[in-house]
Amino acid sequence: MEELEKLKKDKRSLKSSLTKSLNELAVELSLEAPKKERTTERLQDIEKRRDELLELLDNLQALYKEMKETTDAASIEEEADGIVDRVDSQTSGARLFLAKGAAKTSDVNSNAEKKSGKSESTCATDGHVVDPNKQLE
Repeated sequence: MEELEKLKKDKRSLKSSLTKSLNELAVELSLEAPKKERTTERLQDIEKRRDELLELLDNLQALYKEMKETTDAASIEEEADGIVDRVDSQTSGARLFLAKGAAKTSDVNSNAEKKSGKSESTCATDGHVVDPNKQLE
């Protein structure tokens, strides 16, 4: 029982921390000129916290299954799915912001290369565009 209470307490703490990080990201993106580096750092922090929380939820779910608490185990699985959906939803704007920045940089580089005589096909392979749907690593 002691382990269960510790996991529940840690879950509350991690969820609170994740919410705080998501709110900080929203504030950063609401600025007139959000900084790419800070946005990237915040996304990485959010993903780290999300992963820690999901690992803890896995441990909690395993404990519930061990205790034959199938209803609680199922609710933990639903909670984990909800957290993944919430983080994806609330970070999609930041990923899009970073992707647009990468696309603009690529466009600027492509235009400069065209002026310097490089062919467009070379520019397409040199450019790097971030997929906003891909999770940061």
